[in-house]
Amino acid sequence: MMYGELREGEKALTVIALPRGRFRRLTLFCDSNRQDLYPTWLRVALYNYEHGFQSERYLLDGSKGPTEIVFDDPENIGGVSIERIRDAGDVHVAWSVV
Repeated sequence: MMYGELREGEKALTVIALPRGRFRRLTLFCDSNRQDLYPTWLRVALYNYEHGFQSERYLLDGSKGPTEIVFDDPENIGGVSIERIRDAGDVHVAWSVV
């Protein structure tokens, strides 16, 4: 397991290198309600050795629990790039990959 917190700040980028084929999913979690902040939008891009970066946007809301992103092709995933979008980047966000 690898884990950490996203960088803070507007449009902050957190990049995570992953050993090829070792991990199966990414979990993101925040408690935006406790911070009296709105849910935060994230752009999550998985690097696939066969297809390059594939990105999607996710709304991370502390009242709805963790967001799990399952890797469809874990044998070809080599990294994750997570960018904060549409907010000031002050919601504390934890991540883990397993």
